[in-house]
Amino acid sequence: MVQLIDASSFWVQKRKTLGDKRREIPLERTQDILRILADFKDGDTRGENTREILGVPVRLTSPARTVVDCFRYRSKLGIDIALEAPRDAVRSHKATTEEIVRAAEVCRAGSILRPYLEGLEA
Repeated sequence: MVQLIDASSFWVQKRKTLGDKRREIPLERTQDILRILADFKDGDTRGENTREILGVPVRLTSPARTVVDCFRYRSKLGIDIALEAPRDAVRSHKATTEEIVRAAEVCRAGSILRPYLEGLEA
């Protein structure tokens, strides 16, 4: 299961540049990101929850929403990851097929995901 967190606002400017790589996430901020992952609890019905950590708003997503996002971005992540995500979520009891279907409908991806979930239930 992959838990997505948008931590792009945690970076700081580097003192010395290395080509285009002028940003880094310091160790303290990395520990904050890991704490967010450890404290994750399912958010609202859309599968998103915004929390403020050290004054920075961070968007958290539920496991069902993460599965849906794996399908929505399957061309970038790879179809093998998109196919494994619902199996892993259901097998590890992180999300039920009903929760995944609900999240898919909210994200307007129900028609994409439904055939795969029907195959999973069979």
